[in-house]
Amino acid sequence: MVMRTDRIGFSCLLGALLAGNGMAQASATNFGPVNVAASSAAAVTVSIPAAGTLGAIAVLTQGAAGLDFTNSGGGTCAAETAYAAKSTCTVMVTFTPNHPGMRYGAVVLTDTSHNRMATAFVYGSGQGSAMGFLPGIPTTVMVNDQTFPERIAVDGIGNVYLIDSLNNSNSVVKETLSATGKYTLSALGSGLASPNGIAVDGGR
Repeated sequence: MVMRTDRIGFSCLLGALLAGNGMAQASATNFGPVNVAASSAAAVTVSIPAAGTLGAIAVLTQGAAGLDFTNSGGGTCAAETAYAAKSTCTVMVTFTPNHPGMRYGAVVLTDTSHNRMATAFVYGSGQGSAMGFLPGIPTTVMVNDQTFPERIAVDGIGNVYLIDSLNNSNSVVKETLSATGKYTLSALGSGLASPNGIAVDGGR
């Protein structure tokens, strides 16, 4: 089993993984240092690699909506609009850090069939006094038949991702956190070539 401690001021390293389209991260919008509870807004340019019709716009913080990075409204990206390959549009994003430290996020465009069209990464730093807190309440994550959980990553809402590089067909699994604090195991992939690292980026 793996022990997770509820965190205040947790920040996750920005992974070099771009979920959904297999492309390397080209650039990211830096909001710079912003005081905790203050806000900074910027137009984030999203490059669309292949032609498609935009269905929805999501602004995420470590894969979760409604946290430090939010959609301000406005910008040129518009739902139900057809975009040509290699075109660009903008989304207005507001960064309001909830605590000190680096925060990572992404603007994710999906098409009308709910497939990912494009991703633009964002990041910024919350500025404020650091405080000490007593340890949180430990939560047990049962890994079931994962006999050698070697690496771990956590997204913005507490879901846990594990890899097993020696057993279970070199698999990647997800432990989804419920509202009651319990976890549910699901498989994300297997038969990989000895995976030895895992990370969560701004768009998960």
